[in-house]
Parts: sequence; C-alpha cells; structure tokens
Amino acid sequence: MGRSGRARTRRWFACGLLGVLALGCGSSEDPCLSMCAAATDRYAACLEEWGVSWTDAGYDDRAGFRASCDTWAWQGRMLEDDAGAEGALDAVCAERGAALREGTCDDFTAIDWSRYPWEPATR
Repeated sequence: MGRSGRARTRRWFACGLLGVLALGCGSSEDPCLSMCAAATDRYAACLEEWGVSWTDAGYDDRAGFRASCDTWAWQGRMLEDDAGAEGALDAVCAERGAALREGTCDDFTAIDWSRYPWEPATR
C-alpha cells in the first residue's frame, strides 16, 4: 500500500472511530431543552388565546422567551451542582415537558418558574 493508501485508510478509521464515539456520547436529548421547546409552544398558544403579545408578556418575541427558558435551565444546572441534587432538574424538566406538550394554559400558569425542585415550597 502506498503512502496515499495509508493516509486514506487512517482517515476512514478516524472517521469511523469518531462516528462510534458520537453515537455513544450524545444519544439522548437534554430534557430541559425539550421542555423549553414545549413551554415556548404552549406559551405562544396561550398568548394567542389571551390576545396578548410577546411584548405585553415581557419578551421581545418568541425567541426572547425561549432564550429566557434556556437560561433558566442553564442556571438550574449550575445551582443543582451546588445543591448536590443531581438529576432533580432532569426529572422536573421531563415532567413539565410532558405536561406542557399535552396540557393547557392552566398547566403553564401553574408552574412556579422561580423555584427549583430542590428548594422548599414557599406557599
């Protein structure tokens, strides 16, 4: 095998190895990303139902709300680590995501977005 044949073989091997690693590493979606997508869709439908604009609700637009939700999830990950509550945020995001995908505006407004699952209830 010539020099170019070995280089080609190494490239195919490297690509194959990267492909196998990618399959093993990133196969499941972050439940908070899925929840934020569902929350954005649900809130958009609620705003339309209520006759309220994104700006009336305190956001520039749909993307502004989504960025806010993603920030909530990112901040939650940092606080979860500090609280030693590993997995709590994934569980609440999965639960909320399911409720928001199938739920109503009442389900959306029932969520206390200011509290994380490891914090005591304030009510």
